[in-house]
Amino acid sequence: MRIAFNGAFLDAGHHGTGTYTRGLLRGLIALGEAADDIMFFYARPSDEIRDGCGVRLRTTSKFLGAGGGSLANASRFIWTQALLPLRLQRDKVDVFLSPLAEGMLCSALPQVIIVNDLIPLLYPEECPHLYLYFKYILPSILRNARRVVAISEHARRDIVRHFGVPPENVAVVYGGIEPLYFSANGAQPPNLSLPESYFLFVGTFSPRKNLRTIIQAFAQIHKEIPHRLVV
Repeated sequence: MRIAFNGAFLDAGHHGTGTYTRGLLRGLIALGEAADDIMFFYARPSDEIRDGCGVRLRTTSKFLGAGGGSLANASRFIWTQALLPLRLQRDKVDVFLSPLAEGMLCSALPQVIIVNDLIPLLYPEECPHLYLYFKYILPSILRNARRVVAISEHARRDIVRHFGVPPENVAVVYGGIEPLYFSANGAQPPNLSLPESYFLFVGTFSPRKNLRTIIQAFAQIHKEIPHRLVV
């Protein structure tokens, strides 16, 4: 099976989608015989990705990389609708896989679109440049996809409710673990110089994460407990 992989978010900075993209690609490569070829479309060079081992690099313009602002998003949308189908046809691709909420409005081959969350739709003040896309375009892309993948049951319910995707077309596949920090077999993690007892906050500093309230609450109890707050 030949898979076209949307790598637009690779090397766009340290964030959840970029980490997810790297982990998903590593997982597909590890499957080996499950994919004869992975056609990896990317805009930014990366030391992590090399031709070979089942991966074939397919470069795009550097201006199409995710994280480049509204102009880059608009350019990538036009490229995805007009040029990407031609390249997929030329490469004889069997399925298109996107680890971010992008895809083709009309596609002759199956698409699998992964949706992490609906933040641009539910919190438009944080992502005003993506609100119209999530409101009017993404629903059509998801309804035409062969399968939509949500990373949580909460995200699955949001997709069904707000985008009208049939529930049977939305699967929940939980994210994996980053082997640099976690181990599935109980191996000793690296020494991160953490205190012996602590509460851990992981996330960005955007208002929706509510870190301010966490700090305020911890300030009221920190003298009564031995724990530290690690952000």
